[in-house]
Amino acid sequence: MIESECSTFSGQGALRLLPSLPSSEAPSISSFENNLGSEEDSLLTSPQVGVEVLKVSKSGKLQPRRIGLSDSNRYILVTSNKVKSIKGLFKAAFKSEETSTARTIELSSIIRIFRGQYSNRFLIAKAQQTLPKQNDSENGDQVDYNGNSLTILYRMPTCEAAEGLMQAGPFRTQRSPHRIETLDLVVPDKDDYAYLCETLEKLFSIFQEEKKCMEHESFFWQTQWLDLGKKLTDTISASEWSVLCERANLPFKKTLINSYFKGFAEEKDVEEKGLTIEHAAELLAELKEKMEESYLPPSSTDDEEENYDPHPLYVLWDSLMESDPVPPVKYENSSDDLELQVNVEEESISTIAFLSFIRSEQKQFSTSLEETQTLVRTLNSLKTLCKDKNDSQRHGEDRLSKSRFLSYLASDANDIIDSSERDDMDYPLTHYWIKTSHDSYLAKLPNSFRSFKDGIDYKNYGMVDYQGFLQALHRGARCLELDVYDGLFDSPVVARTKPSTASDNHCIPFVQVLQSIRSFLYEYPDSFPIILCLETHCSESNQAKMAEGIRKVFEDEGLLYRPPEEVLNNTSFKPMPTPEDLQGKVIIKNKRPRKIRKGGTVMNDDFDEDNDVVMGKDEEEDYMNMNEEDEDEIEEELGFVIGFNADGAIRSKGDTSAEQTPSELYAIAQEEAAESRTESRQAKEKEQKLNVELELAEIVAHSSIEKSDSTAEQIIEKVQQQQQKPKNVDDNGNIIGRVSTSFDTSDLSEPEMDEGLEVQDFFGNSVEDARVDHSEADAGAKSAARLVSQALDRLTEAKKSVEDAKASVEESYRSEKVKKYQAEKAANEARQNRQHADTARGRVETVKKLLRSSKDSAASAETVVVTAMTEAKISEQRASETEGRAARALATAEKERARADRETKKEELLETEAALLHDNCVEASQEAKTTRSRMEKCMSMLDRVNEQIKLIERSSQFQKELKEHKQGNKSAIPLNSSPVRGSNFLVKHAGKIQERDACTRLIKEAAVANQTAELRRKRAAASFEDKAHRWKMQSEVAAQARKQADRSSHHAEELAELAEEEREAASLRHIAREKAQMSVNSRDNYQTSVQAQLVEASRASEEAASVALESRIKAEKLEREAELAKDHSKVLQHVENMEKVKEEAEASHKEALVKQREAATKAENAKRLLDTSAEVYTNAQRDAAQEQDSYTTRRERELTAIQAYKKYLSIKKHAAKASLQAEAADQKLVEKENAEKRAYEYKFKMDRRGPLVPELAELTLYHSTRFKTWEQSHKMPNSHMHSICEPRVYDMLDADEDDQREKFIELTKDHFCRTFPSWRTISENQEANYDPVIMHSLGCQLVSMNFNSCDEKLILNDGRFRANGSCGYVLKPPHLRGESLMDRPAQWRFKILSGSCLPKGEKSMLKKSPTVGLGSTSVSPFVRVAVHEGTLSAETIIHETKTVSRNGFAPIWGNEEDEFDVKVKQPSIALLSFTVWDDESHDFVAGAALPMTCLRQGYRSISLFDSIHSRIGPYASASLVLKVQKLS
Repeated sequence: MIESECSTFSGQGALRLLPSLPSSEAPSISSFENNLGSEEDSLLTSPQVGVEVLKVSKSGKLQPRRIGLSDSNRYILVTSNKVKSIKGLFKAAFKSEETSTARTIELSSIIRIFRGQYSNRFLIAKAQQTLPKQNDSENGDQVDYNGNSLTILYRMPTCEAAEGLMQAGPFRTQRSPHRIETLDLVVPDKDDYAYLCETLEKLFSIFQEEKKCMEHESFFWQTQWLDLGKKLTDTISASEWSVLCERANLPFKKTLINSYFKGFAEEKDVEEKGLTIEHAAELLAELKEKMEESYLPPSSTDDEEENYDPHPLYVLWDSLMESDPVPPVKYENSSDDLELQVNVEEESISTIAFLSFIRSEQKQFSTSLEETQTLVRTLNSLKTLCKDKNDSQRHGEDRLSKSRFLSYLASDANDIIDSSERDDMDYPLTHYWIKTSHDSYLAKLPNSFRSFKDGIDYKNYGMVDYQGFLQALHRGARCLELDVYDGLFDSPVVARTKPSTASDNHCIPFVQVLQSIRSFLYEYPDSFPIILCLETHCSESNQAKMAEGIRKVFEDEGLLYRPPEEVLNNTSFKPMPTPEDLQGKVIIKNKRPRKIRKGGTVMNDDFDEDNDVVMGKDEEEDYMNMNEEDEDEIEEELGFVIGFNADGAIRSKGDTSAEQTPSELYAIAQEEAAESRTESRQAKEKEQKLNVELELAEIVAHSSIEKSDSTAEQIIEKVQQQQQKPKNVDDNGNIIGRVSTSFDTSDLSEPEMDEGLEVQDFFGNSVEDARVDHSEADAGAKSAARLVSQALDRLTEAKKSVEDAKASVEESYRSEKVKKYQAEKAANEARQNRQHADTARGRVETVKKLLRSSKDSAASAETVVVTAMTEAKISEQRASETEGRAARALATAEKERARADRETKKEELLETEAALLHDNCVEASQEAKTTRSRMEKCMSMLDRVNEQIKLIERSSQFQKELKEHKQGNKSAIPLNSSPVRGSNFLVKHAGKIQERDACTRLIKEAAVANQTAELRRKRAAASFEDKAHRWKMQSEVAAQARKQADRSSHHAEELAELAEEEREAASLRHIAREKAQMSVNSRDNYQTSVQAQLVEASRASEEAASVALESRIKAEKLEREAELAKDHSKVLQHVENMEKVKEEAEASHKEALVKQREAATKAENAKRLLDTSAEVYTNAQRDAAQEQDSYTTRRERELTAIQAYKKYLSIKKHAAKASLQAEAADQKLVEKENAEKRAYEYKFKMDRRGPLVPELAELTLYHSTRFKTWEQSHKMPNSHMHSICEPRVYDMLDADEDDQREKFIELTKDHFCRTFPSWRTISENQEANYDPVIMHSLGCQLVSMNFNSCDEKLILNDGRFRANGSCGYVLKPPHLRGESLMDRPAQWRFKILSGSCLPKGEKSMLKKSPTVGLGSTSVSPFVRVAVHEGTLSAETIIHETKTVSRNGFAPIWGNEEDEFDVKVKQPSIALLSFTVWDDESHDFVAGAALPMTCLRQGYRSISLFDSIHSRIGPYASASLVLKVQKLS
């Protein structure tokens, strides 16, 4: 079962479909009977008209008002007179005679009417405690008057919105193209409240049906009329007509519009009065005819036919006319017979032709002829503002005119989305996309549809909108997110951050949010479940209050779904509930510990603020490996943490008094890790230094052994023989024992002497001289070699000194950093201690102030006691005096009332007598009038008879007969005598004479009667006038007496009320005296307590001051040491000196090498000289000399090699030891760094670990957790909901889109996954939302969007949930639910044909032109089409139409370039968006997003929405018409 439409202005519920009843049978607003109807003047003056209410102002104050309805029932009237004070909240406030006006709210501007106190003004009023109180029926306490409250949410006309734009502030215009206001009322009387609500709700319901009965363009025109601030009964002038046409975006110049107005007004003779709305509609029809002429085929040359651009819908209509099998007919009445004739002038199609169109073009093959006839009759019954030439009565009820057909194509009833399809709601909850609102309570976010270059207003980011939750629910959201913090008054509140001030704009009481959600469920009990995602940042006491509020608001009303037992035990659902099972229920998502118990804690690592980060790879791996076990259970079992090693925490079960905080443990671990890093670096430096020395020693040893005649083995053997322990060198030549540093030359071998020495004496002085020279040269060469060796040693030592100096420099800089860190740390400690000392001193001062205040309060309280007693006596005395005065005033009032009654009786008696005299006077006047009339008739008859006699006497026949008569009688006969028989004229003459005599007699009788009647009338009139005068005088006396009696009675009542008030005041003052006395006693106790606190605070202040002084001295000392450590000049100078020594050693070494080469050359020359001097002596002496030199050189070189090898062994021993030390230092460093990581993980967890009371945990169905790894998430129960921020999703897809997509889909088959926007992205990119299609394509059920912004991505999200009746739940496609059925690619062809009733851009909608009006420029629209398939690389914008210049009323496209194809791989995921833009202002006009699986073929309309996805005001009729074909 699908829930009923939740909003009449958003989603599918905003479409204006056809009425269920014909317009003639539909209820009418004007015929609705109620007791609230009145004129504005009577509402202002008569207290018996309307209903007395209290209006809540913007500041939260209550203002007495009266509310009523206009006679037409189309306007709500609210008085707006200002009242300075409110004496009684339940008394009428209309006794003032001041001039007042009534505020009007047109019925069509109302968006919603909801009962209760759920608006921002009520929130402010509650915070200021200005709402009235009532007695609680249970305990008699005073509680808030919540029962009789209602809010009317309405849209202000654009003219008023523009005028009040500056007063409205920046928030409304950034969130919406409309200015939405609320009328918040409290109705004192319960019966009035019930009647008022029922009347308004019934009228609102009737209007919703009535607007369905209006034709498409007529409704648009009426909306524009009302939006101009005009009533339906008003008229407009020429200038207003011009503004109206420009607001409707008609494509005509102002001069043409004015000329049409002038001609039409002259024709209708309404130049002075102005045009009514019916006249305006007729004039609009004439302008439309002129506009349509440009699309009619030309009737002249062929060139014009080639340039002719026909209207695409007119071409369609012509084809239907040509193929219509039934011609149009008309009925004429001729001689009382009906004659059937063909009417070729009227354009209409038959029902059969329309059925053929529906089946062939619209692809609705199941439509029957009866259904088509019903549709045609419904379209013909739609109301218009004027009777045009295409009125349905000209065609009969079974034919459809051209205007009705075109109107149907552009109407919501022909929408491209098939609204009849519904999803199966018996699948588990994880198989649905659920519309989710993020931070619904915020009042403002960036808006990408309008350029705001000032950046984000962080100052106002925390401002909340109490109505945001209800607006999100009415927009279709079924998942709301609430950040709950501790309020300033020890109660949970919903806010962006923890409240720091008592501002009413930054937090909402948590319970009031729950109550607003409950009111929605009351209104829509069939709603699918609402998920409340809680982020709990508050204390345990407030958590308990949260749980109590949830139980009281939801569970007690049967609206809460409690989690089953398996969920509370952290196992998966068996099975998971479905939306059908949970209709009308609320689901709680919050943290839930593994084991629900008192004092349990949870790890709050999934809050959006903490989760809104993108970690590095190593950091993310460390975080993923964190243990999620319940830390409380571990500490109970293993003990508390005292430190950390590489394996984890070190625990102790001993005394917990020495327990350190996680921050302290982490600081210790950091310090130990830093020390280990220093030790490791020093050990590596020492090892590196010894390795360099070892390499040099090895080179020198090898060189010395090569120069000697001994082998390496011989040198090693001799070294071993010289050591204290023989054979202490291993096979590799490594020393395994202690080496003796002494050297014994006795083991060196003696050379054998040659016999050639015997000839030595044979030679003379020349040979001896040559030998001497040779010996000297050889000695010089040896000396040069020793100098080279010594220079090389000095060079080695100099290089070593340079390295040592550089190490000293590094050590100096490291020491500087350490001392600087220690100094900063000490400075921070000193600063904190100083702050503590200042705080302590401040506390002392505070306590002193409290002490002084308590003393002053005690004195004041005593004064209050005396004052209260005195005032009570005075009040009692005043009450007695007032009662006496009231009694006297009452007696006087009774006397005055008796006198007034007597005078009134006299007045009534005189009134009766005057009435009798008046009747007599009337009777006499009537009698006089009758006699006068009779006399006048007699006189008239006499005149007529005299005239007839004269005529007879003038006739010739009379004269003839008279003459004959005279001659016959021979004597004169009088005229009045009887005539002779046979004389006709004489007979007639005699008769008339007799009639004259009779008339004369009657006149005399009538004159006498008239005289008598007139005399009687005058006497009666005189008597009546006398009696009337006496009655009037008596009436004035009686009225004065009654007024005096009323004043006396009113005065007596006021005195009685005053006496009662004085009695109550005396009673209250007695109570005040008792309370004041109790306050005196309590203040004495309080003063004693404050004195004790002062002693303790003074002691603590002294201790804190002492600690602060010590820490300051320590900090100054360390600061001086750090300052001294900055001086590196000595070590740098030492490095320079060592570099110079090194350069000198290198120069000495080079010089020694040169001298060695020179000495060698000299020795060689001496040798050649010796060879030349004595040839005989040469062989023997040369052999002897060589043997002698060889012996000496061999001994020296062998000694040098032994010494070099010993030095090598010593350095090697030290290097091996240093290597072991460095390895140990590295191992220790790894252990300390791992311990530091474990300490950080422990601190991270403990910082985010908070308490959770079991009362709240037991209500939580879904446990919120942060997404970590796929393996961990799959192992969790399906009652866990995984949260992930959108930047991380994009990073994962960027790494490997196909692999990550498969993993997402696999997880979301049976686990909830929630994505949310990054505040970091909002700050950087000024975009409040992200692409929801990508997240939906991954299977994510809850894609949180910021509803308090306006952007194209939010329109995409709204478009997704237009499916399934906009109920907030949409079934995911099979491949996202784990079924094997995959999407098949689809191809569609679209052709944009026209637009209808497009509004202005949102920026120009509220822009006031100084010359013309609101938005003085017509739009130049173009359409942008984009397809969204949910992939990162897909191209979105696929088509843009041309721009139609200055025509938003009926723009036309329909050319070949406006036809395009759309190919999608996954139709069940893809969304198609159509957005209309103004090419001149680059302003967003309107748009819509469509699920590809819900599209219908044929000529369809696309209902366009504003940036908040509503169709109110000028957007209610905006649409596009296009042709849709499915190719595959």
